[in-house]
Amino acid sequence: MKSTKKIEFAWIEQIISFESSLEKQMWIDKRNDKLEQKHCSMKIMDEWIDHDTDRVFIRIRLPYNSNEMYEE
Repeated sequence: MKSTKKIEFAWIEQIISFESSLEKQMWIDKRNDKLEQKHCSMKIMDEWIDHDTDRVFIRIRLPYNSNEMYEE
């Protein structure tokens, strides 16, 4: 019997830190341009600043192997 397994949703989740908000925004803009060419999108799930180090953090989701991402 052949398997009927199907991947419904798949994504990669990453936490990335930056030295400044400007650096973060430049990275996001560049990344979105690349993803747009692939007809994909990135979702920013969360963003925060570590006040001890002044680093800016974002948590993102990216589609994995052109799969859809589950919307919470």
